[in-house]
Amino acid sequence: MKKVLALVLTLVLVVFALSACAVPAPAPSASAPASQSAAPAPSEPAPSEPAKSEQPAAAAKVAFFVKTLNNPFFVTMQEGAETKAKELGIEVFVDGPPAETEVEKQVAMIENAIVQKYSVIVLAPCAKEPLVPVVKKAFDAGIPVINVDDFIDETLLKNAGAEVAAFIGSDNVAGGKLAGEKMAEIFKDATGEVQVAVIEGMAGVPNSEKRRDGFLEGIKANAKIKVVAQQPADWDVQKGYDVAANIIQANKDLKGIFCCNDQMALGAIKAIEAAGKSKDITLIGYDATDEGRAAVKAGTMVGTVAQYPDDMGVKAMELAAKITKGEKYTANEFIGTKVELITKENA
Repeated sequence: MKKVLALVLTLVLVVFALSACAVPAPAPSASAPASQSAAPAPSEPAPSEPAKSEQPAAAAKVAFFVKTLNNPFFVTMQEGAETKAKELGIEVFVDGPPAETEVEKQVAMIENAIVQKYSVIVLAPCAKEPLVPVVKKAFDAGIPVINVDDFIDETLLKNAGAEVAAFIGSDNVAGGKLAGEKMAEIFKDATGEVQVAVIEGMAGVPNSEKRRDGFLEGIKANAKIKVVAQQPADWDVQKGYDVAANIIQANKDLKGIFCCNDQMALGAIKAIEAAGKSKDITLIGYDATDEGRAAVKAGTMVGTVAQYPDDMGVKAMELAAKITKGEKYTANEFIGTKVELITKENA
């Protein structure tokens, strides 16, 4: 009998232990079926997800490539772009090769910007033809390119199957003509032939060609003026000095020089001084950089043509903001900036 009672007691203890280990399932929510109790009502956002209006929009990223940041003209353009970008809430990265002749380095910079998927690329091209293929790459990648200052040929772009968002820059023919008309006015009372020279930028670059052509048009107002030399100096101070020195040596009666930018004009000033011709040769530059204006004030240059590169940077950022907002714009549109002759009176 004792063995039977012991066996019964053992069985009771086992059943009790098993019951204690079991965890009861939670009761379903009183307000909804168990299958829907965790989901919010369709008309209400989930508590853990903020409404879209609460999420800050990412800043548009713009890559801005100039010919070089070793030229004050493009530093001024950079300053205008960065100031406007900050105002518009745009993130802008400005860069350029060490020299305006280093086309391959500018191409590599643009290719890198395409890989990094910038929203917009702004470009002041070092050369009109070698940049067309990389602009085509950006176009195919869906990245609009805003062309500033020196223009890529629209026909070349069209033949490549590409386009730019806009061309932003000054009328270089008009600017060159202002310089030519000033030269013509200075020598209006000359009694004999007036020999002048033109120092161009890079051969084949549109800005240089347009400034030269405008100058040649402007001097037509004075039939006594004769152009005795036209040579490129690649926008460079030292090359400007070398070319000017050679022209002065070869033309003993030289009376005037027009330089297609102020950097070359600064070199020409030194060459004129070295030749002892400061009182004999009239010099006119182009760009109205701070150094160029200082030379005009000092009387070592008669004048320089102002382009307002800061305005180019501002207009480029305004268009970039418009593009990134999805607003409509006219492809290949020309957006002009003013030109003005700076002399001692208004320097």
